[in-house]
Amino acid sequence: MNYRPIRLSAAVLLGLTSAAALADEAPQFRDPGDMTVEERSAIMQRVNDYNGCVFRESMARVDALPDIRQAADEGLGACKATLDAVRETILGFGFEAAFAEQFARHSQNRAVHRLIPELSLRKGGR
Repeated sequence: MNYRPIRLSAAVLLGLTSAAALADEAPQFRDPGDMTVEERSAIMQRVNDYNGCVFRESMARVDALPDIRQAADEGLGACKATLDAVRETILGFGFEAAFAEQFARHSQNRAVHRLIPELSLRKGGR
């Protein structure tokens, strides 16, 4: 067999080197399936803090407002920083921003679904 050395142009070599450098610089995010028990506990503590905040803030407003949805909206708004803490905790553990956002939205939706019946009972009981 006759072997000939492969000659790569400078542009090809530069491109290969740049691609390798970019791969090294690309942020490496963790898979949510690799979450530790301690991380899960910390995130769930933040979610519990958020749920408590939304409940307290919404209940404090329900009697003064004509519609329970207004009380829920105001409660959610008052607890924005607490929901941001959920996102920040997830990001701090090295997970992707998209995962943190999805988790926060899911937590917010669950809080609302639990809250509305409670506000309805409170408003209807008076």
